[in-house]
Amino acid sequence: MNDAKKSFDERAKEWDTPIKIDRSKKIAQLIIPMLPQGKPLKAMELGCGTGLVSFELKNQFEEIALVDTSDGMLDVLNEKIARENLNHFHPILADVLQKPLGERFDIIYTVMTLHHIPDVKLALTKLYEMLTPGGIFFAADLDKEDGSFHKPWEKVHPGFERIELSAMCSESGFVDVNFSTAYVMKRPGKWFKSKKYSIFLLRAIRPQIS
Repeated sequence: MNDAKKSFDERAKEWDTPIKIDRSKKIAQLIIPMLPQGKPLKAMELGCGTGLVSFELKNQFEEIALVDTSDGMLDVLNEKIARENLNHFHPILADVLQKPLGERFDIIYTVMTLHHIPDVKLALTKLYEMLTPGGIFFAADLDKEDGSFHKPWEKVHPGFERIELSAMCSESGFVDVNFSTAYVMKRPGKWFKSKKYSIFLLRAIRPQIS
């Protein structure tokens, strides 16, 4: 087990903090109006953790594949699913960027996961391929920051410049790439000072077959 995976496994039972719950609600509130209406939708959440965002979106989709690489996170998620008896939630332990599930989705969404992915451009290309034509990809993640959001030894991206991420989406085939500010987090930073971190919501569309 690598250090990052162990860390997420160990933190799973304390994952659902008030800040993360509030952040998930705000992000879901932005996603819902942008979803297609009038047809059943099949969705996948990449890096679902304990499913906070998916629980906020549970009434929007006919089926949701909740994918993560952490056993601990999925253990907590399964407990929550059982409590609410959600038969359309399907937790999956997998790295779909290495081994896709072999099916396509109308909607793919991910929250605070992109900055943990080493090759974001490659990931966007793979996610594009997992979408149905006309499908929508949503990603909520950090705007570019000074590196203080994570611990110094964590190998992650220090957020993203929106224009650069938009270009990567376009290179991967997405169209109608759009950004909005989804949330502003306040947390302790360096030298014990409180810092604010902006989180964007990206929406990008796989075009319909012409």
